[in-house]
Amino acid sequence: MRTWKQDSWLLLLTRLATRGMQVVDSLPNEGSELGEKANISPDAASEQQLSDVIRKALFDYFLENIKERVDLVIEWLNEEWYSEKVVNEQKLREQVEEKWYAKYEKDVSGIEMLKMKLPKKWRQPKFQLPVILNGHRKYWRP
Repeated sequence: MRTWKQDSWLLLLTRLATRGMQVVDSLPNEGSELGEKANISPDAASEQQLSDVIRKALFDYFLENIKERVDLVIEWLNEEWYSEKVVNEQKLREQVEEKWYAKYEKDVSGIEMLKMKLPKKWRQPKFQLPVILNGHRKYWRP
């Protein structure tokens, strides 16, 4: 943003509401049922409440003159979409990591067995890493 425009503060508010006050839902505990809400800290609850207040104020502002502010509404909705996308990708990544790490912990030797089943040419990398020792470049193959 090179210059401050009359509606520039709206961009800041939309980002504050979507990114700055982000509350990541924790996964339910093992003993809790699907319908129960996870315990949320008081700080996270107040951040969510403040974020909702900002969204309500933005919504009311847009409703006053929606025809002239439709571009700003589109920017706001884009920010909301992007924020949800980032949060959901992070949750998915964590779930996948937990799943596969748990499998690895159960059977560490299984990974070594899989390596042995691969053809030898796939087990050995075809690249060499440059290493500088005592001012001389040498190549090391992992």
